Amino acid sequence: MNKINTKIKGLLKEEAVVSYLEEEGWTIIYRNKKILGVEIDILAQKNKEKILVEVKSIYSEDQIEKILKNKQKDRLKKVAESLLSDSHSSIQLFLAVVNHKNKIHFFEIN
Repeated sequence: MNKINTKIKGLLKEEAVVSYLEEEGWTIIYRNKKILGVEIDILAQKNKEKILVEVKSIYSEDQIEKILKNKQKDRLKKVAESLLSDSHSSIQLFLAVVNHKNKIHFFEIN
């Protein structure tokens, strides 16, 4: 798959996650914003709770374990810590995995 098709596919998967979150009452604060040199896919808020969501596309469920590298997790945690210092709310990190049928699975990142 060429680079343009991959980018479009990623944006469509992100849009599916955004739509789901909005249906669940979340307000999208940022989409595809760079913070501390790290691109944040989605930052959303509901009441005083914030979630930072990394969106990944997969074809089969057996890819889930390999999808987010430790280096990426560390960068996301660094951004979350920075965002926490700027606010009085809590923030949780999630990986949103979207399969080829647009089924979304959320996994908390510890």
